[in-house]
This record gives sequence, C-alpha cells and structure tokens, in this order.
Amino acid sequence: MIVDGNGKGEAGEDKKFDDNNAKNYVFRMNQSLGKWLSIGGFFYKGKEKILYQGWNDFFNYNDKITYWGPDINLSLGKVDIAAQYLKRTDSEIYLDHLDRRKNLETDGYIFELTYSPKLDRSRFYYTLLYNRIKHKFSEYNYETATFNVNFLITRNLKMIGEYTRDMQMDANRFILGLVSGF
Repeated sequence: MIVDGNGKGEAGEDKKFDDNNAKNYVFRMNQSLGKWLSIGGFFYKGKEKILYQGWNDFFNYNDKITYWGPDINLSLGKVDIAAQYLKRTDSEIYLDHLDRRKNLETDGYIFELTYSPKLDRSRFYYTLLYNRIKHKFSEYNYETATFNVNFLITRNLKMIGEYTRDMQMDANRFILGLVSGF
C-alpha cells in the first residue's frame, strides 16, 4: 500500500487540503497457522516535512518515520486474544522549537481479549483492552485499560458501554452510546 500525505481535513486559507505530499509505504503480512492461530507483521516507512513557526522564528525539518512490529491472534472458540508490538523511530523531530532530537524511538503495546458468548450469533460482546506507549520522555507515555460491552440491537445498530482507566493521567472515562451504520 502507498499513501500520500497526512490526511484530508478542511482546506486552509491557501486552498490546500494536505500539507505533506511525501509518499509513504505500508506493508502488512499475516499467516494463519492452523485453525486457531495467526501471526503477522507490519512495516511502515514515510516522511514528514514540517515548517515550524515559532513566536519569532521559522524552520523546516524532514522527519523519516519507521514503524515495524509483530502481532499474534489466538481464537479459542468464544474467546479471541490479540497482541501487537510496534516500534516507531523518528530520524529528526522537534519536541518544541528548541529541542531537536535525532533517532528517537517509541514502543507501543496492545493486548485485547474479546468474549462472544454465542460466537457469531452473540448479541453481547465483551472486550478487555490494554494500550501502552513507552517513550524516552515520560510526558509522552500513555497507558490505559478498557472494558467494553457491545449489545447488537439490530444488524446496523448497537449500544456501547465502556469504562477506561488512564493510568498515566490517573483518570477515568465512561462512555455510553449508540453506533449505527447505513
């Protein structure tokens, strides 16, 4: 897969939708090993060109970004377990306008457990999710645990209840809502 730019938001005053036209490359591979197990890997290579405007200065930097990592999925009937590790490397990044860093690495971990009581006929689905980002600078670290319940009302309408504990910020978040698709 090849992607171009940093996404499409609203056009700026210059009538441009995207301010990063570098080509970025993504490779994803997954292989089933029997009926219950699959392993895979992910690789992303891209560039980010940024013009930084401070209070009284301007400068450019060109960050080369690399992500890579393995994942594993285990299906045990009513229970599915997934885990993924990602490593990100930035060749050049500014944490603020004076703090330039080279070859900065970030580690990410995701663990997910999903329970479907009646397999594909379930109307209730339960999910436990753990996310962690480990960075050299602790202010960029992130760690959460989430418990989610989904109830399928109809094929295209579900109710969601979710609790997330943010260990890094020592905070809680509750969500209750409806999701629909047409």
